[in-house]
Amino acid sequence: MSKKTSLLLSHLQNASSWVPCAELSSVLGVTERQVRNYISQINSGENIILSSSKGYRINNTSLHTELSFEKGSISPQKRRQKLLFLLISASEGIDVFDTADDFYVSVSSLENDFQQLKGLTAQFDLAIRRKKDVCFLQGTEKNKRRFLRTYLFKNNWDVFMECQEFPEQYAESFSRLRHNLKKKIQDNHLYINDYSLALLSLCIGIQVLRIFNGFAITDSANSTMIPEAYAATASHIRQYLEINYQVSLTETEYCLLADSLISTTSLWDPSVITLGNLALYVEEKYLDMTQNIIQSVKSRYPTAAFEESFYVKFTIHLRNCFLRKDFDTYNVNVLNNKIKYAYPLVHDIAVYIADILEHTYDLNMTQNELAYIAFHLCTSLSSYNEHQITVTYVYSDYWGYHRKTLEQLINILGDKGVIKQAISVSDYFPAAYHSDLIVSDTDMPFSGPYIKISSLPTSKDFSSIQRNVDTLYQQKKYSFFRENFLHFFDPRCFLLYKGQDYHELLQSMCEHVMELGLTTDDFYPDVLKRESLSNTAFFEVAVPHSLSVNALHSFISIAVCTPPLPWGENQKNVKLVLLLGVQANERKAFSQIFDFLVNILSDNQNTKKLSQASDFSSFLDTINRLAQTVSFD
Repeated sequence: MSKKTSLLLSHLQNASSWVPCAELSSVLGVTERQVRNYISQINSGENIILSSSKGYRINNTSLHTELSFEKGSISPQKRRQKLLFLLISASEGIDVFDTADDFYVSVSSLENDFQQLKGLTAQFDLAIRRKKDVCFLQGTEKNKRRFLRTYLFKNNWDVFMECQEFPEQYAESFSRLRHNLKKKIQDNHLYINDYSLALLSLCIGIQVLRIFNGFAITDSANSTMIPEAYAATASHIRQYLEINYQVSLTETEYCLLADSLISTTSLWDPSVITLGNLALYVEEKYLDMTQNIIQSVKSRYPTAAFEESFYVKFTIHLRNCFLRKDFDTYNVNVLNNKIKYAYPLVHDIAVYIADILEHTYDLNMTQNELAYIAFHLCTSLSSYNEHQITVTYVYSDYWGYHRKTLEQLINILGDKGVIKQAISVSDYFPAAYHSDLIVSDTDMPFSGPYIKISSLPTSKDFSSIQRNVDTLYQQKKYSFFRENFLHFFDPRCFLLYKGQDYHELLQSMCEHVMELGLTTDDFYPDVLKRESLSNTAFFEVAVPHSLSVNALHSFISIAVCTPPLPWGENQKNVKLVLLLGVQANERKAFSQIFDFLVNILSDNQNTKKLSQASDFSSFLDTINRLAQTVSFD
């Protein structure tokens, strides 16, 4: 540990009571802010030093942990994270030699850290500069806040709350911020959902923190008129912040606060908006936009069916997207990659919609907004499944007792089956009723799959039905796979790739299928565009494909990567690359093919077996065997 931190610990250990921050500042010969930085550094692994309104004191039960602190115990990644906080918090920069001493590393190691961080900060229009022994972060205050929000705090309110870099007196008050903001909003008859509330709390929390540290924005040129409907709420929040956080908001800061409020709240109660009255709340251009997007989606993904609620929720969400664009705020990504891996087809539809919004309506789509589109799709897409098992229930009618059995049958079938008809035995004619499975409490002979149950079915009866439905469902899905999926593979489109450049591989695969006459010239640029929106790596497999229908013949091109290939910006290692091309008249098949692939390849053992294929024939044999055993839920 550094001399300063050793002296700090020694002074606290010899003290008989709480030690004020001012006293430690005097003893160490540094500012009170630097004292807090030292304490944050010491407490990075464990709560060594306790804090209160009275000052600081040693937590004797944890002191031994800090005393055993040795050089190198903090990882380079964590050190760079702390460096970023120091840079963004220091108005006059940080001394390279003092900072190296504080982190117990060499100056050359610290300089290497700065070099590593320059590319990152440049993405936010910020630059790490050095004058003699001092490094500082150059850029606008708005970009620094954007950097704090999207990178250091991961667009996540919970990450912000775990931060140890803000003043001790704010820890408790920040924990109440989200609750108090919600109350102010509700008291002023505005509406906000929990995700937007997390965003608003994060933006305002960072704003307060920066003002407290002396980085208030004063440029009056940024000030705008606040709409009357939001003015009262904005004023009440301003008063609350100034009283509880001892900060003063300039007019520009006040307008920034109001902008955040406008882009995250609604003037209307969402529960009262229906498709019938939507036009009263949303401008016509957004209604038209929703209709155009949904028609495009249905054309590209013919199996997609939307519930009525989707039109309402998605139209309102589109309007909010454009508000966020106007006010330079960004939604909080609480969904990460969950939807991508759990619902790959839904995620692909979301990427398609994001591309329309970006290139047709000039709306820059962040990964956060993409996740929210996928979320709306997940909650509002109708559960269409053409592989459902159709069931005919033939019953002996006696005082309507069959109705209870029918309800239980519907629950048992779930998404895998549907009651096509329920008919009494006296009305049943075999030639008139066709289904995959017949369930009946009668002894009459039936052709095809048939399950006999008792008039008062037992749990054993229902278990038998469920097993048979599962088996038939698997057979039906595999039948589709065999008839509609295997023909997509082409022995000419198989490659063993030993390189480590995914750009090179992708270009080579696209050029090859174009030379074979399988695609148009714009296939490769379109594949790159799809990849740039959200990379197509799932588990240990990449499934690149185009957004448009520009394949002249449907195909799946295979590349087996040995060793595993780092894919995309996140450098996720993949063992297989399956490049998809779908002809226009087979668009319906694409939706199910995509799900099939991800379903089979989500099991790493399946991927391992396929990646051991040395030629096309062995690959095709392996995937055919796997398809017979995989569970298509």
